[in-house]
Amino acid sequence: MSTSPTGHRLVFARTFEVLKGAARPLSPSLVSKLKAVGVDFGRPLEASYPLPIWGQAMSLVAEELFEGGTVSTRQRQLGRRVLDAYAEGVVGRMLMALARVLGPRRMLERSARDLRSANNYLKVEVHTDAPNRHRLIFEHIGFPDFCAGLLERAAELAGASQVQVTIHRTEGEHGEFLVTWS
Repeated sequence: MSTSPTGHRLVFARTFEVLKGAARPLSPSLVSKLKAVGVDFGRPLEASYPLPIWGQAMSLVAEELFEGGTVSTRQRQLGRRVLDAYAEGVVGRMLMALARVLGPRRMLERSARDLRSANNYLKVEVHTDAPNRHRLIFEHIGFPDFCAGLLERAAELAGASQVQVTIHRTEGEHGEFLVTWS
């Protein structure tokens, strides 16, 4: 497992900035709740935050943005929205333009590297079963529904249609996703 020198799983500030973009406009209530768990968007962010703080922040934002539905549904919706917020930034716009050129297959194959920019612990293996069928195996997944939403939206932005992301199985902190499209 790759973690910080102190052995902690950390989520980088840039990831929190994208979460903030997905939550805009932030209600005063959400700002207060995020501050209570250690994320103060009114000040410069720390370089990184422990994974449990990321989980709390994600849950708070998902609850605020997506009323009703299950926790799984809200997390998946948040994953989609976070990717859209990322795609609105300078780096995200460039990567999404590249994804459209590469297409969904090659974009998913690159995703193992790209997802590592969010934190210091996630490992992803990509297996191509067919041109429009990939299995992604995540180590230290933490939030499978959120990741399913990210993958679903990423494939769509890369030009795939009728995308389906199935959480094939999860065991402890490992998760396997099946991504298909037509």
